[in-house]
Parts: sequence; structure tokens; C-alpha cells
Amino acid sequence: MRHLPINLALASTMHFLVDGVCACCLFMMADILLDAPAGLAILTYNIVAFMTQPLTGWLADSQRPRCDSLLTAAVAFLTIAVLLAVATVATAVEMPPEWLPAVCFTTVAVVIGIGNSLFHVWGGKQTAVETHNDIRSLGVFVATGGMGLVVGVLFHTWWLLGTLLTLLCITATAQLHRNAATAATTSLPSAPSLSPL
Repeated sequence: MRHLPINLALASTMHFLVDGVCACCLFMMADILLDAPAGLAILTYNIVAFMTQPLTGWLADSQRPRCDSLLTAAVAFLTIAVLLAVATVATAVEMPPEWLPAVCFTTVAVVIGIGNSLFHVWGGKQTAVETHNDIRSLGVFVATGGMGLVVGVLFHTWWLLGTLLTLLCITATAQLHRNAATAATTSLPSAPSLSPL
């Protein structure tokens, strides 16, 4: 419990950044790829991001007590999705078949949805474990995601997308370093007690 405020702050900040990245990326693509079915891609994203969480939760439960590999995978999937989005938009004019931008948009939605699912389960488990299921802390964690969605939808630009992703990578690295340091200190053997002669 000693590191609770910092761990909760890091997880909540990452939730803001993750949901901001997802919304910003999808809405940027929708603005640029006018012929692509944005509604289908956003629906696909929501299905993948939220319907896969029971499976992701099962993966998290199989990794005790921490599931830091889920955070690493989440950041990797989100980064790949943003890179795919940039590549898709950069080459959209040169894509000969009319259906190709739609396929690329949907692919980005699937990849970003997987990253979102992995993060939400990691963050929920991290917060629940660290706070011993304190509902107030879970509320703080959840609320920041909603704020990230609002920022991503209202102010979606490439500059914002790059900034959010960079801050996510930095914050995730700090969290993983912190978790590794905490695990190292808790796994150190205690000094043997000396009995008097």
C-alpha cells in the first residue's frame, strides 16, 4: 500500500492516454478516409475492445500476482495500430482498389481494439489488487478513460495522437520499472536472525 497513490496515478494517467489514443486515431482516419465505412470500423473496434475482455481477464488471472506482460502487449498493439493508421492515410490516395482503405481502417480498428482490451484488464486488475478492491480508486481509474475519449474525439489531430502515444510509452515504462522494483524488494530474503550464544 506504500506505493498506492503513485501506482493509481500512473494507471489512471495511462487510462486517459490509452482511450485518447484510440479515439484520436479512429476519428483521424474517419476524417481523412471519407469513402471508408467509419461506422463499421468504430463498431468493430468496440466489439473487439470490450467483447474480448473476458478472454483477456482469463489471461490476466493466469499471470499471478502481476500481469505486466499485458501492459507491454497493450502498448505494443496501440503503437502498431497508430503506425498502420499513418501508413494507411499516407498511401490512401495511391490505393487502387476502392475497398482497400476500408480493409485497412477495419484492420487498424481490430489492432487498436486488442490493445485497448489488454490495457483495460491490466489497469483494472492493477488497481483492484493495489487498492484491495477499493471502489473509490476503481472509480478514479475508470473516470480518466472517459476524459481521454472526450479529448481524443474533440481535438483529434496527428500532433495530439503522437503526443498521447509518446506519453503513454513513457508512463508505461515508468509503471513497469516501478512494478519491477517493487517485486525485487518484496522478493528479497530476510536476514537470518542470530541467536545469542
